[in-house]
Amino acid sequence: RKTIDIEIIAFARIESIMMTLKNPAAAKFDFNKLQIQQMELFMYGISSLDGHALIEKYLNQIKKKK
Repeated sequence: RKTIDIEIIAFARIESIMMTLKNPAAAKFDFNKLQIQQMELFMYGISSLDGHALIEKYLNQIKKKK
């Protein structure tokens, strides 16, 4: 999307990762599951509606392989 400031978004993504590493409250969650949830939220947040459809497509393909 043209309105996204890449530097700000990259900073926010790194900080969300660091937050889970530094925050003791995050220890109650499975780290991998937490990171997957954060990544999905991030990807949906930066993508267009067409991108949402692609995310769904790829997530469904991953789920089928499991």
